[in-house]
Amino acid sequence: MFSLIENLVAKPKKFGQLFISTHNLDFLKYLKRLTKEKNGVKHFMIERQGKGNSRLILAPPYLKDYVTEFNYLFGQIHKCSVLPLTEIDEHLQYNFGNNMRKFLEAQMFYKYPTMRMSNDQKLEKYFNDGITVTLINRVINEYSHIGEQFERGMEPIDIDEIQKISQAVINQMKVNDNDQFEALLESVS
Repeated sequence: MFSLIENLVAKPKKFGQLFISTHNLDFLKYLKRLTKEKNGVKHFMIERQGKGNSRLILAPPYLKDYVTEFNYLFGQIHKCSVLPLTEIDEHLQYNFGNNMRKFLEAQMFYKYPTMRMSNDQKLEKYFNDGITVTLINRVINEYSHIGEQFERGMEPIDIDEIQKISQAVINQMKVNDNDQFEALLESVS
């Protein structure tokens, strides 16, 4: 479908306005590659407003700006590693545990695509530093899964800790695979 739209409509510019509706995020990823005018693309979502009513709203940046969730998650972690502490807002702070967990699960799966290693073993191999792995595990377990520690969900993680952990992850990416780091950085710039 992407190929048809690209070659029969977008490339030859046989349209004044083009509306494409999809609920498929994989297809949306392809649509972002369409030949288009630089400033002429807007992304919208349909927001349900009660029974039988809806409205068109601008898509949130994570759907509009990033090719995949992995790029978005990297962008959030990278922000935490470089922003001044006073600019790490409540959204970054409250979502940090989940963002870090999801990012590292994906990163470790692609780095070590084996079921013979546990996530902890993959982290230990990747970071080669038990202290960093312990801090990361604490964050991704305590601040991503509330479970029996309900009170953890009532208070955000310390901003200093967010920055130290995100810097450790970013710095290790530079060491382990600088090409990937640079490509991810470019994708969120």
